[in-house]
Amino acid sequence: MATQVIDVSTHNGDIDFRRVKAAGIDNVIIRCGFTGYGRSHTLNKDARFEENYRKAKEAGLNVGAYYYAVALTEADADREAAFVLSLLKDKQFELPIYYDVEDVHDTRAAGVLPQNMQGLSKAQLTAIVNRFCETVEKAGYFVGIYSGKYWFRDELDMSVLNRYTVWLAHWTTQTDYTGPYGLWQYTDSGRVDGISGDVDMNYLYQDFAPIIKRLGLNGFPKQTGTEEPAEPVILMGDVNGDGVVTEDDALLTLRRSVGLEDFTEAQTKAADMDGDGNITAEDAREILRKSAGLED
Repeated sequence: MATQVIDVSTHNGDIDFRRVKAAGIDNVIIRCGFTGYGRSHTLNKDARFEENYRKAKEAGLNVGAYYYAVALTEADADREAAFVLSLLKDKQFELPIYYDVEDVHDTRAAGVLPQNMQGLSKAQLTAIVNRFCETVEKAGYFVGIYSGKYWFRDELDMSVLNRYTVWLAHWTTQTDYTGPYGLWQYTDSGRVDGISGDVDMNYLYQDFAPIIKRLGLNGFPKQTGTEEPAEPVILMGDVNGDGVVTEDDALLTLRRSVGLEDFTEAQTKAADMDGDGNITAEDAREILRKSAGLED
C-alpha cells in the first residue's frame, strides 16, 4: 500500500511539521541545495535546509533529501557530490538521497550558462548522473534519481542507471510510465495542514527506512546481527562431513545412487562430483579415486 510523502524547499516557507505529522504525513524529502544557473555555477545550500531537517526530525517524520543539479560535465557532478556530502554530514536520513535532474532553464537569458542539461546527449547526461550517484553511494548513502517521465524515457539510459531507485515526476491521476519506480510525484498543488500554499505530493511504494537502517546507510550505524549467514564451504567428496574424503564417503554415495540412503542438501552437493544434479555410481567412483589420491 502506498504512503504519502511531501517534498519541500525554502519556497514552501516556514513549515509547522508537527501539524504536518498530525495531518497524517510521515515522510518528507527536503531540498538540501542547488546549483545556480549563472556562469559562476555556484553551489548553494537551501536556505531552510537545516531548519526543515531539524523540525521534521523533532516532529518524528522520516526524512530524505534532494539536490537540484545543473551539472554539464562529470567534473561538475564531482563538485556537486562533494558539496552534497558536506551538507549531509552528521545527519541521518530514513529515505534516499536524490539527484534532481530536470535542468531546462532558458539559455538565451543574459548571464546564464550557454548550455543546459537537457541539451546534452543521452550518453553525456547518463555519465554525469551516474558519476554523482556512484560517488554519493560509495560514501555510504542510499541514492536515487528524480526526474520527469520523458527524461527517464528519452534523455537517460536507464539500463546504465537501473541500480538507483527512481523518483518519478508525472503530474497526473494515473501515470503510464512503464519503468520501475519507488516514489511517484503526482502533483505540485497538494494541500497539507502546517504548510501555507501548494506543496508537492508523492506516493511512496517502497519501505526504505528498515533497509537503510539495517545496512547502516545514510548516517545510521550498521545493525549488528543482521548479516546474512555465510554459505558453508563444501569439500567435494566429503559426504559424511568429517573433513576428509575416504572409502566410507564413496560407499555412502553408492548407496544413495541406488536409493538406500537419504542425503541432506549439503551431502548432495558434496557427493555430486560431476555437477549434473544427480547422484550416480560414477560420482561414487570419482570419490573413491579421490580417496586413493588418484583425483584432485
